[in-house]
Amino acid sequence: MMMETMKRSHWVSRPTKLVACFLIILTLCLAMLPVYVTGQTARVLGRVVDEDGQGLSDVKVETYSSNGAFVESEYTYSNGDFHVFLQENDKYTLHFSKSGYTKVTKSIYLSNEDIDLGDIVLCKALRLSSPVLSRVASPRDKLMLPFTVSNIGEGSEVVEFSVSKPEGWSTRILDQTGEVTKVHLLTGASLNLQLEVIIPLTSTGNNSLSLTAVGKTKSTLNFTIIVEPSEKPIISCQFPGKSAAPGETVPFQVRVKNPFGVEMRFRVAISSVPLGWTAFVKSVGGEVVTEMALESGSP
Repeated sequence: MMMETMKRSHWVSRPTKLVACFLIILTLCLAMLPVYVTGQTARVLGRVVDEDGQGLSDVKVETYSSNGAFVESEYTYSNGDFHVFLQENDKYTLHFSKSGYTKVTKSIYLSNEDIDLGDIVLCKALRLSSPVLSRVASPRDKLMLPFTVSNIGEGSEVVEFSVSKPEGWSTRILDQTGEVTKVHLLTGASLNLQLEVIIPLTSTGNNSLSLTAVGKTKSTLNFTIIVEPSEKPIISCQFPGKSAAPGETVPFQVRVKNPFGVEMRFRVAISSVPLGWTAFVKSVGGEVVTEMALESGSP
């Protein structure tokens, strides 16, 4: 009976010893594993906007450590907000970039508190400028408005132009050789052009024109043209009054001049003719004239 009890005790103790040995080995293995200590992190946040204060989405935010090593990259949300979590007590450089905009770099030292960078403004790479934004003119004047288109970004731009103008107005964009509709601008390049504007004869008052350059982004330049009634004489006569006997033909030498900046067509008509009188306009060669075309400044 005693022998049987001892045998049972022996078989019961063997699993217990095996479990104990396994726990000892596991403890030794865990003790040999490296221990990683993670530092505390703080948050860097802000908002990326354009020159009008509108939030810019999908702006790439790249973070580099103090030794220039890349850390991580994020993209701004639809409203321009961003945030990154970084290790405390270190210096970092943040690069903000978006196609069609200039790049911005911010250097920070991150302690144990969050940093709010506020609004970070990215400027459009495509710029329009002009020394003349308002002009006084007369009907049928031809104006030449100078402007400059520039690319201040880090990539080339293919730029197309369009003009929003009042009904009946005629416009063209010109360089030194002719009309321009599209240009290619390398990084840092500028191009001087002119906006040709021809004002209709019936235009008066304040009129607005918008010149738009479209590349990866777009830039707009607004002009105001104040059209005042023309005081330039068109028709004149040196001797507008004469005396004559009944039945005589009385000639009046009439001079017509085109004072406008472009070629003009003029209709000729006589009104207020007394009853029984006849009147007509003839050229020097004796031909009856009802319409004439004159170049700018031509008599």
